[in-house]
Amino acid sequence: MRKFIFLLLFISCQKNNTATLEGPAWPFLKANFAAFMLTHHSCNKASDRAPRKPIPLEIDTKGKPYLTFVTYNQLSDTFKFVVKSYRQLYKGESGNYAPIDSLILFIYSKYSHQLIKVIKTDVGVIFDDYYSSAKSRSYSTGYNQNQQVLENYYGDLVVADLNFDGKEDVAFLYERANGGEIYEYYVQTGTTFKREPYLSDSITYFPHSINAQNKTLTTLTRSGAFYIAEATYRLKKNKWTQINYIEHDVRDDKN
Repeated sequence: MRKFIFLLLFISCQKNNTATLEGPAWPFLKANFAAFMLTHHSCNKASDRAPRKPIPLEIDTKGKPYLTFVTYNQLSDTFKFVVKSYRQLYKGESGNYAPIDSLILFIYSKYSHQLIKVIKTDVGVIFDDYYSSAKSRSYSTGYNQNQQVLENYYGDLVVADLNFDGKEDVAFLYERANGGEIYEYYVQTGTTFKREPYLSDSITYFPHSINAQNKTLTTLTRSGAFYIAEATYRLKKNKWTQINYIEHDVRDDKN
């Protein structure tokens, strides 16, 4: 039932991914805040990125070192994206071993077929994800652009112009939390892609609103027990700044 309520919430609140809290969706959001709070992630980013020393598995049960191998051809007219993922073990403080999943993203030029970037990182979501190219979205080609968004999940791989320079950038799913998905961002720089630290470390969530005219990104998250946070970030002279932060009190006796 909770999932169904949240599904209705985002159909109303994020249709075409451009709605804001001041629109007609706000009364519905307020009325269903309990479901929103139970499924939506905090506006504060998870702080568990401490370096870990993985112990590689020699081989998995099927004798294959990679868990997944997915090719994304539909997200760009210029680039082809290929994801390989695999699982390792690391030893925790208790002495027990636990799995850690890693991702390798290859970016190829569709014109020259040359490999232009390799991105390798530990992530928190591989085992159940990155198995289908249909789980992706592109604001460049329009692929799945208007697909319904649930729990801030825009897809495993998302292509969009996120720094308003007219070039395609890429975000990939990094971690799954309680109702909110956290992404890593890489933007085009020259002939390659480079990690964008502000988007990856400060904004973290994929924006529900991308405003190229004002050069702003807006995220929607929960904050505390009774608030929904709306944060807006602006890019000016190649520097990101948070320009707006509103906490909407959704209790019945508040406006």
